[in-house]
Amino acid sequence: MLTGMWIMLPVLNWSQGGAAVFDYHQLDLMPLAYVVGLLPAVLAAAFDGALAKLRIRFRPLWCALFGFAVAFLPLIGALKMGFLHGPLVASLGLLGAAPAAVCSWLSGKWAPRVPHAEAPS
Repeated sequence: MLTGMWIMLPVLNWSQGGAAVFDYHQLDLMPLAYVVGLLPAVLAAAFDGALAKLRIRFRPLWCALFGFAVAFLPLIGALKMGFLHGPLVASLGLLGAAPAAVCSWLSGKWAPRVPHAEAPS
């Protein structure tokens, strides 16, 4: 949500010729952002948990790619009907990629380190 409110919306406003400032009217989008972003966030968290159990390296990178992909789940209907098109549609994936990468990085950074089991001698 913070990525969308403080980075994506001002950049998109600026690219369309508008002011690139934070506007309090954007706060009206917060309830919708939570509803639309809940499913992708839960899926990205589950994916990160699975990667952690498998001890996959570069988890934040893989979670960013997965977050980019699942960010389009709420928009599937609009994409199929052709309502959304153009190069700015790809930037919507950043709304899922950035939070997924940051959350994966933070959960890995602060997770307790489990020592590897040593083989009996």
